[in-house]
Amino acid sequence: MADDTQAELDALRKAYATGATRVRFRDREIYFASGADLRERIRYLERQLRAPRRAGVAGFSRGNC
Repeated sequence: MADDTQAELDALRKAYATGATRVRFRDREIYFASGADLRERIRYLERQLRAPRRAGVAGFSRGNC
């Protein structure tokens, strides 16, 4: 997943740098209403890549016995 996310991020950055609001990534094409919308998607993906991956562990309690 991180490889796909990084590849999408690279495509979005390239489009943003050229002023485009249409991005082709793999087998899909994405249209953004504005450069601001495109920039928000870039920021979102940057946060996703920086976020630490955590494994969830369920905890159970029997109460105060």
